[in-house]
Amino acid sequence: MDLVKPKRFNGRVPVLSAQEAVNYIPDEATLCVLGAGGGILEATTLITALAEKYQTTQTRVTCH
Repeated sequence: MDLVKPKRFNGRVPVLSAQEAVNYIPDEATLCVLGAGGGILEATTLITALAEKYQTTQTRVTCH
């Protein structure tokens, strides 16, 4: 599995939208999603973007 990373600008990775971030996750990857809940560090937007990607591409990602 080839890992593609976002380009760095001045040594930093730019802030990505959830849709942009999901595009860097390789097909068949296994993800661990953590958060504090209650709206703090909640990964709802990322999980929604993963679901949308699956609906269009039908490629699997396993989330734990």
